[in-house]
Parts: sequence; C-alpha cells; structure tokens
Amino acid sequence: MRVRFVAALVLALGCQSTSSGGAESRSPAVSVEEPAPPAYEGPPKRVLVELFSSQGCNSCPAADAFLGELPEVGFARADVVALTFHVTYWDDLGWHDPYADALFDQRQIGYAQQLPTARDDNETTIRGPYTPQMVVDGKVHFSGSLRDVATAEIERARQSPTPIDIEIVLAAAATDVDVMVVSKLAEGAELDTDRAKVGLFAALAQTSVETEVPRGENAGKKLTEHWVVRDFVGPKLFRSSRVNETAFTLDIPEDVEPSEAEIVVFAQDLSTLRVLAVTTSSLGPVPMRGVDRVGD
Repeated sequence: MRVRFVAALVLALGCQSTSSGGAESRSPAVSVEEPAPPAYEGPPKRVLVELFSSQGCNSCPAADAFLGELPEVGFARADVVALTFHVTYWDDLGWHDPYADALFDQRQIGYAQQLPTARDDNETTIRGPYTPQMVVDGKVHFSGSLRDVATAEIERARQSPTPIDIEIVLAAAATDVDVMVVSKLAEGAELDTDRAKVGLFAALAQTSVETEVPRGENAGKKLTEHWVVRDFVGPKLFRSSRVNETAFTLDIPEDVEPSEAEIVVFAQDLSTLRVLAVTTSSLGPVPMRGVDRVGD
C-alpha cells in the first residue's frame, strides 16, 4: 500500500466536470462508528464501491483486478457498482497516469478527513490518502488488495435499506451525454433533507481499459483496469420533500466508444458521506439526438 501524506487537506467531494511500490500494509477496515441498527430484513441494497488507484503505484494492479472479478465472487453489477478514481499524486514517480485528475484527489481527501484512521496493535496509523484505497458505500475504507475484507464489507453494506429511488433518462449527443435524473424518497423511508444535505453525483465510467506502462513502478507491465471514471459531476442537491428532476452533462472522451461506457448516478449524504442509493445505465450506441429511458 502506498500512503501519501498531505499537509493541507481540503474537503472537496463536490467536483466540477472533468475529463479525464511500496511494502504492502495489512490494515483492517475502519468505518464511522454508529449505533447498531435493528436487524434489516428487506431486499439487499445495491452498493457503491470506490477504488482510488494509480498506474504509478505498484500496489494497485491487484486491487484493480479484483474489481473485474467481483462477479466471480458473487457480486454482479446489479448488486455492486464499482468506480475507479485515478489520483495524480504518484505521477512524479516516472509515469503520468492518463486517467488521473486532481479533482479525484480532492474527493479522496474528503474521505480522509471524514473517515477514521486505521490502527491496531501491530500497525501505525494510516494518515491521509493512500493507494489502493477502497471505500464501500462511503462508510468504510481499507486497502483494496484485501479481498476477504472487501467481500465482508460489501456483504455488510448490502444488509441495509435504500432510502432514495433514482431513475435515469439519457439525452445523448455525439460528444457528450445529457443525463436527466428523476429521484424521490423511497416509500416508507425516513430522510429529512432540511436537516441532512444529500447530493446527487453522476459519473461516466469506461468499463475496461488496457495500458502499456513503459516507466515508473509498473514499468514493462500491461495494466487492465475496470470501471475507470472518465468524467464526474456533482453534487446537485436532492430534496426529500418532492420528486427531483436533476440534469447533468457528461463528456464522452474521444477514445471512448459508447458501447464501452456506463452512466453511474448516486446519492450521498454530504455530511457523513454515506452513500444512500446508486443506479446505472449503459450508454450503448449514441444517436445524434434522441431521448431514451434506460434507468435500471
């Protein structure tokens, strides 16, 4: 695991639109402590898994590979939505990550400020951003190479309700995609956005990318990465008292085929950072004009 010490941390989970080796440390999962809720007996929640990664970090390929193997361990895309955010702070190690963006660094810094640091009797505290860092539903973080921990935390997150219903409508053009999101409070859910601010985020994710890396810690390797975020916008406020119609515009990079892209929209508590709901839509062939209802 690679740890980056940051002198001045800036909480910046809200991003504007952007296109886009060290020793392994066995850190336990750490999460925000909350009172134990009553046992949940409803349908499993669809879970958002965020991986903060870098092509300049030789600890990251194993975590990147794990995201592609989630269906093999029982987590289909309908169950778990993964996103990979590439950070910039290892670009000075000899290789400039082509998918990295400083705004993704800022999102990770927001988690570093909010989520507790990790410590056990045999390890030092993890401070600030590190790679590969995996965050499950905005509540728990750990090294993305710890597959057993990831599997357990994903399963734990699924045993909770989904308080917000999200539907996606796409209006596509040749170089960008206009995303209309219809969201509302789920039936029977209790959520007061007059007290807790909830934001909606939208991402364009490329399903799989391959990169030959000639320099840096991964020199000579061909890296395969999954659900790589190529554009990201938000937050836009969600109100629990009404049906919300929220518009986003996401850029489609020139090197991305529409059939290789997916739209991901999620709702997140902007105070606790807990992810409340997530949904996806395949982009498919992009017409010059037209509107399709394709939310799932």
